Amino acid sequence: MVAANTAKKILHAVADALPDTGPSLLDRLELIEGWGETLVVRLHATVVRQADSSHEAYRLRDAVAGSVVRRRSRVEIVWGGST
Repeated sequence: MVAANTAKKILHAVADALPDTGPSLLDRLELIEGWGETLVVRLHATVVRQADSSHEAYRLRDAVAGSVVRRRSRVEIVWGGST
């Protein structure tokens, strides 16, 4: 189970990393305990991945990594509502 303060840190970091303008980029965030105490953060985007989406992806991954400095983590972005 992910501690509440860890989840809050991740939510705040992701919210700060999102752009202020345009459509809402994310519609769901999953926190999953992975193998070896790795925290898997799965972000579900509302838009289909495009060539210029890499900037947002790097920004979100960096935000998550900065918010969970004492744990191993992996960030997965699910583009376009696919599962």
